[in-house]
Amino acid sequence: MLLLDQYVHMQDPLSLPWDKVDTIMGVRRYCNYLIKLPSDQAWRRNQCLLCPVHIPSDGT
Repeated sequence: MLLLDQYVHMQDPLSLPWDKVDTIMGVRRYCNYLIKLPSDQAWRRNQCLLCPVHIPSDGT
């Protein structure tokens, strides 16, 4: 499950690269999420097109 304000990689459904990193701004029904883009647009994407960004800990 993905959380609000979490950074995710977003896959382009047509060309298939994981080329965008954006934030989740809303959760909808049936594994749909609202994704906030840097241009202040919001896109609705299914969870299968999203992958959480793993931020490595610095160990301090």
